[in-house]
Amino acid sequence: MLDRSITNVTHNQIIAGIPCDVGCFLKDKIFNAFDSNQRIHIEKNMLFTYADISIFCDDIETLNNNEINALNPSVIIEVLSPAIKDYNRGLKFKLYRELDTLKEYILIDSESVNVDAFSINKSGLWELREYKNNY
Repeated sequence: MLDRSITNVTHNQIIAGIPCDVGCFLKDKIFNAFDSNQRIHIEKNMLFTYADISIFCDDIETLNNNEINALNPSVIIEVLSPAIKDYNRGLKFKLYRELDTLKEYILIDSESVNVDAFSINKSGLWELREYKNNY
């Protein structure tokens, strides 16, 4: 779980704006989006974690019918801060890839204008699309 003592105003502003952006982008689709209060469980590696934003495009499956632990996010968004960016890019992404339902993993840098969007391609491999503003 994210150590809340390491978040800052910029990090929180980014997270606060994401649901609105996602809602506009997916306006004609049925989905559920949650903030970091929704715990995700990855059964294959036994990780319990809290993503900054998790999006569910199908009915939400839970562990033992307990709504505390969701099992099937389609999209996970993490806002990177200096203390956890290496973990989110490395080990946490590796653990998230054990989710059969995960189609996109999006990393938003809180210190620069940079977004890394990983998605599953038709061959079942993760592809990176990088969005950055070069001044």
